[in-house]
Amino acid sequence: MLEQFEVIKDQLLEDYSLFVVILFKMVVATILLVIFWFIGNRVNQISNKKLGRRLQDPLLASFIGGVFRFIIFLMGLMLIFRVFGWTNLVSGMLAGAGLTAFIVGFALKDIGENFLAGILLAFKRPFRVGDTIEIAGLRGRIKALNLRDTLLKTPDGKDIYLPNSIIVKNPLTNFTIDGYLRHEFTVILSQQDDCFQAMAIMEKAIVNIAGVLDGSRAPSLFVGGLAGNKVNVIIHFWVDTFDRRTPDHLVKSNAIVLVLQALKEAGITTG
Repeated sequence: MLEQFEVIKDQLLEDYSLFVVILFKMVVATILLVIFWFIGNRVNQISNKKLGRRLQDPLLASFIGGVFRFIIFLMGLMLIFRVFGWTNLVSGMLAGAGLTAFIVGFALKDIGENFLAGILLAFKRPFRVGDTIEIAGLRGRIKALNLRDTLLKTPDGKDIYLPNSIIVKNPLTNFTIDGYLRHEFTVILSQQDDCFQAMAIMEKAIVNIAGVLDGSRAPSLFVGGLAGNKVNVIIHFWVDTFDRRTPDHLVKSNAIVLVLQALKEAGITTG
């Protein structure tokens, strides 16, 4: 009986010692995980701030910062595996990485495709946050970008999340990559009116509209064609989309209204 008690006692002491060791390792692993998580986030924030100012590209800065954070977090996991003595497990994971990558890649084909497309967009940078683009019949302003999708804000207020693979595969039109956007509208005059006088009035009216550029991008007017006894005068003007004081669609609206008003005051009929 005494011998059985001693055996049970030794087993309990052994289990207790094992429990203390495991508990100690779990505490150490938790502390390491918190430390590496904090360092990774801190490095990500610093890299976003520094690279964001230097590169002037939030997507690329965010991508690089995310890579740094992932590497630091991975280093923390490897160290935790060593604390638990799972070095053989790590080797087995690395050995089976090829087969696992194939299986996961096949199962998550679309997600992986969008992720790789996001990496490509991060370095190629066909647009920036705030640019107005058109792709696959959709037009809007870029609001946010990440490695999976791109948020597009349409003029009527809809939020469209475009998978990055669609952006890579389809032709993309960027209207504001350099900040300048040209608008145009047509005014129909009668052949009975003095077209040169009417065009001079329209040019004088449009150059004084807030938001319409001058200099090398000054407005231009020309006759676009004839339709019966009507003359179609096309007006081109440029706006700076980086100037947020007057949105470009409001500049166009003001241009049409004020040009028609100036013609009306001069006694010239339109339409």
